[in-house]
Amino acid sequence: MDFFGAQDKARRKTKWLVVLFFLAVLLIVLSIYGLFAMMFLEVPESAPLNYYFEPLLFAWVTGVTVAIIGGASTFKTLSLRSGGTAVAKSLGANEVSLSTKDPLERRLINVVEEMSIASGVPMPPIFIIEEPSINAFAAGFSIHDAAVAVTRGALKQLSRDELQGVMAHEFSHILNGDMRLNIRLIGPLFGLLVIAFVGRSLLRGSLFRSHGRGNKNEGASFFIGLALMAIGYIGVLFGRLIQAAISRQREFLADSAAVQFTRNPGGIAGALKRIGFKGVGSTINHAHAEDTAHLFFSKALSGGFATHPPLADRIKAIDPAWDGKFLPTRAQPEMSRESTKPPPSATGEGANRVFAGGAAAIAMAGQLTENNIRRAMQERIAIHQALGRFLAEPEAARHLVYALMLEDDTDTRQKQLDFIPSLNADLDAGLIGEAANAVKGWHPARRVETLGLLTTVLKQLPAKHLRQLTSNMRRLAESNGSMSLREFLIIRLVSNEIQIARKPAGRSLSNDPARFAKPMGTLLAFLAFLDTDEPAAAQKDFAAAVRKQSVLGEHPLFPAMRPRVEDLETTFDQMLCMSFALRKAVLTAAADVVMSDGEVSEQEWRALRLTAMAMDCPMPELG
Repeated sequence: MDFFGAQDKARRKTKWLVVLFFLAVLLIVLSIYGLFAMMFLEVPESAPLNYYFEPLLFAWVTGVTVAIIGGASTFKTLSLRSGGTAVAKSLGANEVSLSTKDPLERRLINVVEEMSIASGVPMPPIFIIEEPSINAFAAGFSIHDAAVAVTRGALKQLSRDELQGVMAHEFSHILNGDMRLNIRLIGPLFGLLVIAFVGRSLLRGSLFRSHGRGNKNEGASFFIGLALMAIGYIGVLFGRLIQAAISRQREFLADSAAVQFTRNPGGIAGALKRIGFKGVGSTINHAHAEDTAHLFFSKALSGGFATHPPLADRIKAIDPAWDGKFLPTRAQPEMSRESTKPPPSATGEGANRVFAGGAAAIAMAGQLTENNIRRAMQERIAIHQALGRFLAEPEAARHLVYALMLEDDTDTRQKQLDFIPSLNADLDAGLIGEAANAVKGWHPARRVETLGLLTTVLKQLPAKHLRQLTSNMRRLAESNGSMSLREFLIIRLVSNEIQIARKPAGRSLSNDPARFAKPMGTLLAFLAFLDTDEPAAAQKDFAAAVRKQSVLGEHPLFPAMRPRVEDLETTFDQMLCMSFALRKAVLTAAADVVMSDGEVSEQEWRALRLTAMAMDCPMPELG
């Protein structure tokens, strides 16, 4: 899967679905106008059709109908502005506490943490929908405000391998741009359904008020309600068509991706076979299941227009030899023993990376692999064994962030620890010291992965503490006289999680390289100077890398002054407004810059990986 191409393709696909939406609105307007024209216009018998057109009535019907649909769509969209968490809560889901002792919930957390580490995606909040059926979804505007949810039935009925297959399927939606498209369509879909809701309400209201009385007005209200409900099903039909257009083909692709990621077709196939068993299913009994049906792993609505491919077709695509038999329900939840074996050494320590070129390195962005998932299982164990409650309690997690910023050099570390009490009166230096001892000597990759696991629990902190955290991290980094690249990128990753999660990504993206000439030049020059102090050598590597990316042209400008770490702040802010195709070109050029000598050193790989992540392009550690 091409992560960058998938992101831009998902954005372009929105335009075609918008056409379907406006076509539905037009048909609803014409139908409602036809209803009112028959009721209120006095037209001679055998009159031509143009007698039925009354501009004032048409304008009134159009204005009111568009206002109702548009208002409902806007209201729903605004209600989801906090991202995947808002979607989960709208469906009545409950967030799983990271300190839970429930073995089924604990197993789910472990699986999601492994997917997060393996993909380079920050740990999303996890929710449980209290339904006995088997289903799941991932929702959010970006990787920073994503959330995943599963039904209680999935927890009880699925084995660990089956649950892992479902989560791999959902993470593929996060990585290929489907998730953002899905959540952006919930508002318009709700708007299409609202006319049917209005008709249903009028119908129920007239029945309740009349209560057997032959009131003429109530009879008219009943007729209008019935007619609006029927007309509203135009919106329902188009809503299902839009959901089917989104879901049907992409579910096959996500199933295939899950098999590719886990190398275990039996996992996701087993989950689908359990859904098909009599009495299990995947139905979600909630009022908002109608406008969110396209999000789910399997069909969420009973009967009606199919929003997902048939189960049998999905299973056969994964397991061509399937005998057509579904898997029975379990008498007791299946619990496999979780491994507690830690990895033998820190991740990738001391290894240089060799790639065929910058494109090969950047092709890893947004990918999940079997090796990375296997490594992630071991990394998760090592992190939890060392840090325990720091990963589950918000206050402890806040202190761990400071510990991850500390240097390994004993003297420098002690100076930083001595400086910490001046940052904030409520910080516990002893707790930070405890965490610092636990992570001392850790490979940078493990530190980054630990940060990724902290994001969900950090978001539970009060806004005041979150603001203080980013401010204090900067002060701690600058206490040594200057901020290192490692410190800057840690601050950047934490800031992204806190800020973007509260303000979902809605920025318009540009594909014009001329607009980003300065930030592209600053980034590429900074990387070119990583292993040399000679401006001529840095500029040579810079120019060679830029020439390979024709889309960039001559726009990246080599700066007159050597860039500082602090210059990257506005650079990354500006680059987040790039299209993903342009980001890919810039990151490929960045990879070519750092591997100009034929290989990528540990320092260069760290800078490249964290640069990609700071630009919202998740880059996993090598498995």
